[in-house]
Amino acid sequence: MTSFKLSDIIRLLSRFFSVSEEKQVSYRMFMSESLRAKFKSICALRQVSMNEVLVELVENWIKEAESKSDKGKGAA
Repeated sequence: MTSFKLSDIIRLLSRFFSVSEEKQVSYRMFMSESLRAKFKSICALRQVSMNEVLVELVENWIKEAESKSDKGKGAA
């Protein structure tokens, strides 16, 4: 029997149901061919799109940055 993480289920469902009406925009980035090849390969093995991983990384980075910013305000 296959087990799924909640985040995987939500990601799958969000493909079929509009979770957010916010307009999607594109962003272009540059990296070495070897880094892209490794990233693409791992994403394929995990059956997740490269875009999904990058969006999740950016969201987590923002949460972390905001958390650090909030902690800094309380120290003053």
